[in-house]
Amino acid sequence: MMWLTTPPIGFIKLNTDGSALGNSDLADAGGVLRDDLGRRILGFSRHVGHITSLVAELWAIRYGLSIALSKGFNKLVLETDSKVAMTLIDKCNCDYHSLGHIPDM
Repeated sequence: MMWLTTPPIGFIKLNTDGSALGNSDLADAGGVLRDDLGRRILGFSRHVGHITSLVAELWAIRYGLSIALSKGFNKLVLETDSKVAMTLIDKCNCDYHSLGHIPDM
């Protein structure tokens, strides 16, 4: 389990996940924020429509980051089980990728 690894002292850990039934069906996104002792700060989940699992993963990351920043947490460690989502975030020129800018729902 990823959440068993705590972040460095002074950091908050954001674990996210997205899921869709089928390739482009009902999807949900969610996650949890934990402190550097592994204590749960808050969790979140949201229905995100009829989309693919990858887009649900990206929504979960976006929501989690938005919530963390709104709570004043700016020292974050992000963990997700989607290697593709992390690659898109890390390597993508978001101005030119179709998932670069996810519109508000």
